[in-house]
Amino acid sequence: MAGEFIINNERSYNFQYIISTIPLPELGRITKNVPIYVKRASKRLFRNKIMFLNFKLNNVNKMVENNRPKWIYFYDDNIPFTRGYPPHLLSDECTPKRKYAFQVEQYSLKGKKFQLSKEEFLNKSIDGLIKTGIILMDISLTG
Repeated sequence: MAGEFIINNERSYNFQYIISTIPLPELGRITKNVPIYVKRASKRLFRNKIMFLNFKLNNVNKMVENNRPKWIYFYDDNIPFTRGYPPHLLSDECTPKRKYAFQVEQYSLKGKKFQLSKEEFLNKSIDGLIKTGIILMDISLTG
């Protein structure tokens, strides 16, 4: 065992390795004894913003239902998301039995604002998922 962490003084988890996804500038601010050259370099870094939409689906096409693919990339200016994936393929715990899910992502690079508002992203994503054949017309949004 390499380590252990405890959540709310109740549940404990052992781990061999732990991977942090905290942005490096933030990590530099909260870590003790960071060399000054590392702190300076971390301030020059930028981070991307990402907006997710998760759809709960009653029906999907056979490609998404039958265990492939894990990630789908979209290189089309008319589709508002750049990547999507079906979470139900990663774990049975992601959706109720005989239900499906699909998540899409919109990125904002180098600290710029998102090109679409949340509402526009939602509406255009539904259209994009139907257009690409990922989903059928029977959908409901989970959040």
